[in-house]
Amino acid sequence: MIRHNGVVVALAMDQARRIYYSVLNFDDDKQDSPLDVNYWLANPRELEFPNEISQVGYAIVGATMMPIVKKGSRQEAESGTLRTEEIDPFLSSTARLTADAPFQALTDEKYVYIFRQSIAETNEDMVFKTESGGASGDSERTDYVLDIDGNNVPIVKDTLLVDRFVLAGTLLKPKMEVRYQRSRHKTQPLGSKDSLGAKDLNGNPFFEPTQELDFVCHLQQGRFSALLLPTQIAEVQRWQVFAYNSHTGLIDSFNVERGEDGLFNTALGTKSCGGQKR
Repeated sequence: MIRHNGVVVALAMDQARRIYYSVLNFDDDKQDSPLDVNYWLANPRELEFPNEISQVGYAIVGATMMPIVKKGSRQEAESGTLRTEEIDPFLSSTARLTADAPFQALTDEKYVYIFRQSIAETNEDMVFKTESGGASGDSERTDYVLDIDGNNVPIVKDTLLVDRFVLAGTLLKPKMEVRYQRSRHKTQPLGSKDSLGAKDLNGNPFFEPTQELDFVCHLQQGRFSALLLPTQIAEVQRWQVFAYNSHTGLIDSFNVERGEDGLFNTALGTKSCGGQKR
């Protein structure tokens, strides 16, 4: 539970690893009760996650699109072949990468941040990197990126994920962003005629991808804590993350510069999962 700009937001995860939220809405004119409990939403809403993921520190690579899965099945479809109501919102977004573990909500009074542990590579909802730069969970595909041992490379693996949301009324919406409309890349245009916009050429809005903090790894049972710490400079904060490392049995500490966009600036280097500074 958090208080965002004076509004109380409660979040919880169900047994299917779906995250729901409710908002204490005192502006509801339909209610006239002295009890706060009557001002919660009548039914909690499922939190909608973006359908792309990117690694913090690898902005030039761009975001990876999650596979589009038909509702009521695990069948993957090509883009543009399914209507919106036919798409499974959980399996077609980074929501499927949420581990069955405690998560954390945090606010900077501008955005609501959701930190969550990612699933292990053995989870049935895992997707793997493809040679075309996408991701898929289709076991019949043969175009997967392989590691040195010849195994498919998972898109995440027991790492920390973070998403930002905007509270609009009583709705938590994924943060939008501006990109080049043709390339769909944030910094690299597809030719001189490519222009910046909040939507692509087909009118699809650009949402900020889920950010993977791959240097926070070997997580177990949601044993982590993310904080925004003040510094000696007014209005300048730094990210602090404490995380239990299941491989070493120790608590890792990461203090990372907060970028101008409010996220993690790893330009000065952070230790990767293997312990090497990058």
